[in-house]
Amino acid sequence: MDYLRVLVRIYDWGGVEMGFSSFQRIILTISAGKFATPFPKLVLFFLMLIFCFVHGSFASLLGAAESTWQTVVGENEIGNSPATPPGGGNTPSAGLTSEAFHVWFAVSPAVPGTPLRAGSRATIEVKIQGPVERIGRVDIEIDGDGPYIASAKNQGHYAYYWEIPQTPGKQVKIVFRARAKTGNRVLLSSFKLITIQPAAMAFKARWKTLPGGIRLKESKKAVVEVVGGTAPYTYNWKIFDNKKTISSLSISSDKLFCEYQIGPFEDPEMIFKTINFVVEVKDLEGTVSVIDGFTRVLPSELLASFSYPPNRVRAGEKQQWWIEIYDNGLAPYNVEFVWGDKTPSTKFYTKKIFIRDGMSVFAEHVYSKSAKYTIKVTVKDRSGSKVEIASDIEVTPATLDIIEFIGPEKAQVGKPTTFKVKIKPGLESKPPYKYTFSYGDYISESKSREAVEVETTHYYYAAKIYPVSVRVEDNCGFDESEIKVTVSE
Repeated sequence: MDYLRVLVRIYDWGGVEMGFSSFQRIILTISAGKFATPFPKLVLFFLMLIFCFVHGSFASLLGAAESTWQTVVGENEIGNSPATPPGGGNTPSAGLTSEAFHVWFAVSPAVPGTPLRAGSRATIEVKIQGPVERIGRVDIEIDGDGPYIASAKNQGHYAYYWEIPQTPGKQVKIVFRARAKTGNRVLLSSFKLITIQPAAMAFKARWKTLPGGIRLKESKKAVVEVVGGTAPYTYNWKIFDNKKTISSLSISSDKLFCEYQIGPFEDPEMIFKTINFVVEVKDLEGTVSVIDGFTRVLPSELLASFSYPPNRVRAGEKQQWWIEIYDNGLAPYNVEFVWGDKTPSTKFYTKKIFIRDGMSVFAEHVYSKSAKYTIKVTVKDRSGSKVEIASDIEVTPATLDIIEFIGPEKAQVGKPTTFKVKIKPGLESKPPYKYTFSYGDYISESKSREAVEVETTHYYYAAKIYPVSVRVEDNCGFDESEIKVTVSE
């Protein structure tokens, strides 16, 4: 009796050939002599096609992992790129046997579920079932470079770790070749085409909201947000007071922000204590960003104070005054500085500063006359509550300044040496100015001038290094300066 032997190959929807398991292999044997007409043969042939289609459909639905296996009968070269049409690259080579290999070939990122990003690491894996004792080694070729020898994790399982180059958008062809133990000939070969994805945006955590203070018996939210990275994120919060842990929690979320409620604190002993935060955020790829911050527990009413105010300044000099405002959740605040020197309020002495949340703010002012003044600051919040604070300041006369005192670095014995001094008078300076020169050789000379620039000439009679100084006095005070001159023969 004659038999017709039919080899059935089934492909998934991506064009990848799918292998039968041992009990799924089918040899359709049709008796050629049973039927007198071709009709029954045609019927059986179409029934066979329907069976193959149903089998392939079910096999595709059974799971993505199995759909990547390919069946190779004998020594064969296969191509499993999605761009390869069914049957493409699968022409059997010479020396076919009845033995079959099942091949699983994948390129996987180091972190499952993430793209194959530029600059990251990937694993190229080959798993082979069948007569693996015939395989000596597995070579990996990447875009024409190689071959690189894959390490054998166990029998039939090979892996190569690939550092993905910094070439986003590039399509790379990855080929594996399983070579025989003897003869070094290729038993199996397959390739994949992958596209390198751009590197992930730099991952960073930062504060979106962190109150500068929280009033007793009130509560507020601290909010951390992240930029870049790959979701989901794990937010690990640690909250402590003077290194004593108050609370800690871990939150996993796909959101780009995470909130933590601070308070309420009921114990009055917590007032003015600092509450510290350390937040560690980790993304799916294992990148970690850590930020810290703090807030303070504040009294239940509005408070403000000067922060290290100066008690003495010179007339004509610009000075800053800082104040600390403790947040009660009713920002913005209206802050008014009254300088007490009767300067026009529209131009000089009043500065209104609107701020959000508890913080330090400052204002600048220049006093033009020496005297004692009282600075008053009023702070109002949006509820109408206000607090007034004051600080005394003594403004001293603004003396002149020596802005230039020059002379030669080297001079000669018996020859004239010239020195020049230039001053800047203070706001309250009145001429004449007294210039006193000390030449370093026990000789001094004083001159009274209304000019702000004065020259003087001196003769040295011994070779030596001399310190030369000048002192300039006015009605408010004085200033001094010194240089050195080297005298030689």
